[in-house]
Amino acid sequence: VSGWSQSNSSGGFTISGLPNGSYQVEVEPPFYSNVSRGFAKSVVVIEGNTTLINFTLKAGSALSGRIKLANGSGVGFAFVNVFIPSTSPFTPPSDFGYAATDGNGDYIIRGLKAGKYEITVWPPFGSGLSTGFAHDVNITAGQTTVQNLTLSSGGRLSGRVTANGSGIAYAYINAFIPSTDPGKPPSGFGWGQTDANGSYNLTGLVSGLYKVHVEPPYGTSYTSGNGDANITEGNETQLNFTLGSGGSITGKIVNAANSSV
Repeated sequence: VSGWSQSNSSGGFTISGLPNGSYQVEVEPPFYSNVSRGFAKSVVVIEGNTTLINFTLKAGSALSGRIKLANGSGVGFAFVNVFIPSTSPFTPPSDFGYAATDGNGDYIIRGLKAGKYEITVWPPFGSGLSTGFAHDVNITAGQTTVQNLTLSSGGRLSGRVTANGSGIAYAYINAFIPSTDPGKPPSGFGWGQTDANGSYNLTGLVSGLYKVHVEPPYGTSYTSGNGDANITEGNETQLNFTLGSGGSITGKIVNAANSSV
């Protein structure tokens, strides 16, 4: 259950129509402002009553830097995402921020609270560059931290997905390097879809040992596929999949009165 509202010019807000329960309330400051987010946990709402909760947003910290190539050229229009990892896979990050680089590859993210952040840089779509990562970047309260990253030409994973010798079109391919920390994302990943001939091509992959999963097109009876691929940046690795015909489960759903549901 959730609800949302936007503060008025005086900072006041009201979220209506909430059922009984204990809520977590998050305040997202205006984009590009330099105040940090506000959080409140275990806010109890009772139907028919109004719960009062105020927030005082503190001046935030900033993270800036440049995304570039090995030759020093800036990478424009890359997407920079930062977050403090959660200690549990079932709870969201305790803070996060994002920005896109300008034409020179420069970026700045404001309104961050102090803490250790993970940084992920997504290169421009179709560039063939690898995703960039920085770990345990320490953001200090009230200061601007500088973090530059250099992107490289990524590795390539290609192949064909078939069944009974024929290519399977529109199957989904997901490749990732498994994380050893449940609070952190994979250290490398990529995804794509097969073409009409069953061929696929994933680019911009960082070096590492990947788990590769193939999900057949929705509504077909093919089984899914799994494999491993050792990717090296600047090189191409091939991995083909042959999917089998899966079994089926069928039945009927009724209620206590034996009526169809």
